[in-house]
Amino acid sequence: RSEVPVISEAGDDDVGALVTEERGAAAPELNRGVVRYFYEWDVTSECWERMRLGVTVLLWLSVAGVYIALYVQAAQQRERVLLLACIIAPVGAWLRYVITFSNKNTPTFPLYTYLCNLVSTVLSILIYVALTKVIPAGAERLGERAQFRLNEWLLALSLGFCGCLSTVSSFVHEVAMLWEKATLYDAYFYALTTLVSVHVICLAFLLPFSVHFSECENGPALGAAGGGHT
Repeated sequence: RSEVPVISEAGDDDVGALVTEERGAAAPELNRGVVRYFYEWDVTSECWERMRLGVTVLLWLSVAGVYIALYVQAAQQRERVLLLACIIAPVGAWLRYVITFSNKNTPTFPLYTYLCNLVSTVLSILIYVALTKVIPAGAERLGERAQFRLNEWLLALSLGFCGCLSTVSSFVHEVAMLWEKATLYDAYFYALTTLVSVHVICLAFLLPFSVHFSECENGPALGAAGGGHT
C-alpha cells in the first residue's frame, strides 16, 4: 500500500487540511496526526535562528570535547597549541559572522568587517608583546610550568581566535563589491583605510613597548656607568 499526502488549498482562516489518498485502507490515525503536525507547523525565522544556533553550539561542544581529549594526551607543545587553536577558532568565526550582519547599515564602507580586522590586529600585537617581552621578563616569578602553559594559550588565542576574527577573503570580496556596485572611490577608500590603519596600529603599539623594554634592559648598565643613577 502506498500513501501520498496532499495538502488542499488553504482558506483565509485555515492553514490547510491534510488529505491522505491511499489504496486499500485508511492511514493510521497516529501517522496522520504526526504528518499533519509537521505540515502545519509554523516555523518563524526567529525560531530557525534559535534552532541553528543551538545545533551550532552542540556541534562545537562535541568537536571541542574531542579536541580537549586529544589535547590532554598530546606530548609536544606544537600539537597542544594547534588543538587549542581549533577549539577557540569557531568562537572568533562565529563572532565575526554575527557582527558583520550590521554591515548593511553602512553600505559604502563595511564598518564591522573593518572593526573585526582592527580588533584582531590589536589582540595579535598584544599577544606578540606578551610572548616576546612581558612573559620572559617575569619568567622567574611565573615559574617554568606556568610560563609554558601561558605561552600555549596565548599562541592558541592568536592563531585560533584572532585568525578567525580577522578576514582577508571577506575584505577582498567587499572591495570587489564596492568596485562593482558603489564607486571606485569607495572601494579604494575602504581598502586603503584598512591597510593604513593596521600598519599605524602596529607601529603605535610596538614602538612604545620596544622602547620601554629596551630601556629596562639597558637601564642598569647605563646607570652604573653614570654614577649609580638608574
